[in-house]
Amino acid sequence: WHYFQDNGKKTGWDIKDGVLTFTSANAKGKGDKSLVSDKEYTSFKIHLEWKVSPGSNSGFFWGVKEDEKYEFPFVTGPEIQILDPKNPDGPLTQAGALYGMIAPSEWVTNPAGEWNSYDITILIIILTKEQLFIMAQKLLNSH
Repeated sequence: WHYFQDNGKKTGWDIKDGVLTFTSANAKGKGDKSLVSDKEYTSFKIHLEWKVSPGSNSGFFWGVKEDEKYEFPFVTGPEIQILDPKNPDGPLTQAGALYGMIAPSEWVTNPAGEWNSYDITILIIILTKEQLFIMAQKLLNSH
């Protein structure tokens, strides 16, 4: 793991008692302090356990691209929202939502300070132009 677009001066994340924790009071360095995997993944499964402080807002992103033209990870990758459920966001931006696109099917988020968990499966299928054309033809012919 490393900090998003790190210049070697960012801080804020620590491991305490086996828990990865961000403490904004300890954060230093300019720019976004999100963590990014050192490896790139296409399809994957991940289990996350998380809890937030009151008023906190975070998320789990994937497909993030690091380039100086992008100031934040959310510019290039989708996000599963991690959020204090008391924040006044709507269904598409509440905890568990695929941010701005799909609301969670039900409200099951525990209050700030209590543990929550996500089991996330991302399946990316890359098609050739020919495969895409065949699928489109089948879809068009089925109607």
